[in-house]
Amino acid sequence: MLTVVLSIIAYLVCYVLNIVLAIVERSIVEHRKRIGNKKQIEHWLWAIIYCVAISPAWTIHHSWWLMASLVLCHFHVFGSAYQVVNDNNMFYLSKTSKAITERLLIMLGFTSAEKPYLVSLALSVYLLIKSFP
Repeated sequence: MLTVVLSIIAYLVCYVLNIVLAIVERSIVEHRKRIGNKKQIEHWLWAIIYCVAISPAWTIHHSWWLMASLVLCHFHVFGSAYQVVNDNNMFYLSKTSKAITERLLIMLGFTSAEKPYLVSLALSVYLLIKSFP
């Protein structure tokens, strides 16, 4: 039972973490714009930070299902939170984005991230439940 509770807590912490990462990223981008630096997002750095942040969940639970759930959580929570922080529609897809996920969705013909985010949410919850002993 404790493992289930810790898994749910890890999932909720990842939700909050992704929202915080979106806010921090927005402030970094704004600062760079003010000083004339055109570089926008450090995708590799955020990926490393996120992996380090979710690693305690592996230490607690040792479940690939939980880790997959947390990675999918990042896809729909960070993506939608970042758009909201930028005063865009939650499901906005930018044709000029450097993000691999956005470029892939546009390449696949999506004009909105709504359906992919909903699928990601459903899959992440399913994988979270599957991770329970």
